[in-house]
Amino acid sequence: MLNFSHNGGPTPMTGIYVVGNRFGRGSKFQCPILISTQTVLSQNSGNVWDDTGAPIPKPQQHD
Repeated sequence: MLNFSHNGGPTPMTGIYVVGNRFGRGSKFQCPILISTQTVLSQNSGNVWDDTGAPIPKPQQHD
């Protein structure tokens, strides 16, 4: 699982690319990518579940 948190910083996190990864299902969360409301993914593509090759769900966004 990836967790991009801005930790209360003054500016949003940007310039993050998450491309072509395989994720396992061993997380307590249902989504392998978590981002804060202050985080912007520049690119999120080609990421799949390792066991099936199916695309992962859209990142969960919260603080």
